[in-house]
Parts: sequence; structure tokens; C-alpha cells
Amino acid sequence: AAALFAPAVYNGYPLVFSDTASYLWSAFGGEVPIDRPIGYGAFLRLTGWRWSLWPSIALQCAVCAAMLWFTLASYRLPRLVPWFVGIGIALTIATPLPWFAAQAMPDFLTSLAILSAFLLLARWESSTRLARLFAAGVLVLACVSHNSNLLLTGAFTGFAFLWFALRRGTGKLGARLGTALRTAARTAA
Repeated sequence: AAALFAPAVYNGYPLVFSDTASYLWSAFGGEVPIDRPIGYGAFLRLTGWRWSLWPSIALQCAVCAAMLWFTLASYRLPRLVPWFVGIGIALTIATPLPWFAAQAMPDFLTSLAILSAFLLLARWESSTRLARLFAAGVLVLACVSHNSNLLLTGAFTGFAFLWFALRRGTGKLGARLGTALRTAARTAA
């Protein structure tokens, strides 16, 4: 989580965007903006924004790190800590994750929503109860914090249910649909 915090430390303050003001206003005024849900504003209010944005950003970084930990733990890797540190460093260096995590915006939740849905749908059996609850909480926070997360999560979940249903196959039609869906997914990737 500390590495994800680096952009905010380097900047001298958590990163903000023009939309940050709308979320702070919804946290302060308690009013739902016309074009934004109130979820992220409530998150800022509950995590100490009246004092500073630093606690909110620290929690965002910790949530990102925890989701990575729970996801890796679901694979029951023999030595989890080196994997966690290595993948965490790779994500910090090679992706914009630290810049999203250090920004006072709900955008950090978009990738976590997909990861949470994946953990709940594909790794349910190998996840702990705590991991499932955490992933469900992150998924709910993501959906109530940004309009696009609700649509994205719904589409991903529908696609995943269809994928798993067709993957198990129900006769020739299921096998053919499963093959067509896998081919389309591989082509799109």
C-alpha cells in the first residue's frame, strides 16, 4: 500500500481532479449531484475528509493492496508474500494504479470492481469468508460511487454467468455457444 501512496507523497497532497470538488460538495452538503451518485462523497465523509484527504487516500491504497492480497490468496500460492510484493511492485511500476489510488476520485474502484466480481464469481470456492465479504463490500462501494461502475459490473457479471454456464455445456448447443463465446473473447483480447 505504501508504494501506491507514492504519487500523493511526491505531489505533497493527494491528487485531485476537477470532479473532486463535486464529490467533496456531496460529502459536505449531503446533496446528491445530478450527474454523480453520493457513494464516493459518503466515503470521503466517513474517512476523515473534514480533517484532510490523506486518510481517504491512505484507505484507498490499502483497499487496492487488500484486493490484490485476497485475489492472490485465492490461488493458494505456496509463498504468498513474495508473490504479493513482486506483483505489487510490478503494478506500481508498470500500470497507472498508484496514480488512481492516490487521487481523490472514485476511479480507483473501477478496476477493483472487476477484480471483486472475478473473485466472487470465479474464485468463490478458494476464497475465505473474509475475502468474499471484502470483495462484496468493494463491489457495492464501486457501484454506488460511479455510474459507469454499475453498468460495467453488471455487464461483466452477466458475461461471466453466461461464460460459466456455457463452459459447463449442456449438450451440443451449449458446447457450440461456449466455443463461439470463447473464440469471440479471445479475438477481442
